[in-house]
Parts: sequence; C-alpha cells; structure tokens
Amino acid sequence: MPPPPPPAVYGIWGAGVLEARIESNLITSTNLSRRPPTIEDRAVWMMGLIDYALIYETAAQDIEASIGFAIQIADNKFEGSGNSALVELAQMKVFEGGSDQLRAGLYVRFARVIFTGNYCLHATSSANAFPPINQTMATVRLCGRAASVANNHVRSIEVDPSSSTEMTLSGYHSFDFHTMPGPFIGNVISGSAINHPNAPPMEAYNLTM
Repeated sequence: MPPPPPPAVYGIWGAGVLEARIESNLITSTNLSRRPPTIEDRAVWMMGLIDYALIYETAAQDIEASIGFAIQIADNKFEGSGNSALVELAQMKVFEGGSDQLRAGLYVRFARVIFTGNYCLHATSSANAFPPINQTMATVRLCGRAASVANNHVRSIEVDPSSSTEMTLSGYHSFDFHTMPGPFIGNVISGSAINHPNAPPMEAYNLTM
C-alpha cells in the first residue's frame, strides 16, 4: 500500500485579516521536483476580513458608503508547486443584490489589491495546461473590488523529476482576476490572464513568453 501524500504546506497564510502588506520575502522550496503538483501548496494564501459597499445611483452622481481594506504584495520572490495556484487571495460572498438604483454587497475579502514587482515560479503538471475558465486554475489568483497589477514576472513550469529540467507551460493561466477591474500593465507572463474586464488588449501592455 503506497504511503499517503504529504500534507499541503503554506509560506504565508492568514484568514480574517483586516489589512496586510507582504513585502520583500523569499518563499521557495529546496527542490520543486520533490513536491507533487497535485498537493495544494501555496506560497501565499490570504483572505481579508470585510469588504462592504452600499451604492445609490442618481442622475447626477453615484453615492457610495463602503468599508474595506487593502493588501499590498510587492517585491517578493515566490517559488513552489501546487495543482491550482501558487499565490491565492480568497473570498466569501455573504450578500450581493439590490435594484437598479440601490445596490449592496458584503464580502469576506480584501477590497483593494496591489500586486507589483513580484517573481512567481510555479511548478505544476502539463495535465493542467489549458484549463477551462470555469475550472479556476492560475498561478496567481486575485479577488477584491479593484486591483493594480504591474511589473511582475509569472512563469508556470513542469519539472522532470529524473533530470530536474524545467518546461514552460504556456497553456497554464498566469492570472485569474475573478472579474476584478483595474490596471494590468508591464507584466511578463508565460500564460494568459482570465476574468479580467480590461478595456484595451492585454498584449498592448504585457509580454507573454
């Protein structure tokens, strides 16, 4: 009988965090080929405490009352394995609804997300290449009300355990924005960005390689 798989490991983990700054860290593994990608390791897994917004629309302007806090993830080096993500911000929807004029939403998450200047090397499996959009898999998974994502390098790879050689997986999504708007510029990514309501073409401001 084969031994059970090892438990998932986390570099930085937090839930119910009011606001956070993750800066200038090195989170890595001694040998990426020794961690099976089917284990859900995370270099970062975080979930904020509250994001609440009440919006009243008038003919002249929108009136908003909101409570929410930010997370800044800047200038880090993240390396590790994982089936569906390397860096993940999670959320839980408590309530969302209203009318055309009055809308309200309550989430357990960070409201604002700044993700900039990070290097992400994500070891996964070629079996996960080209995942369907409804099957959420991406090296960096972000959620919130708005985000600024700039100047990151994100690469997904498959590692051959016998030789420790790396093969870039261009079919694996680099970012999943969970429909969160905001600037997405100056990144070098091996895959695509999904669920991002960007107005200009992504290729005009980011490099895929």
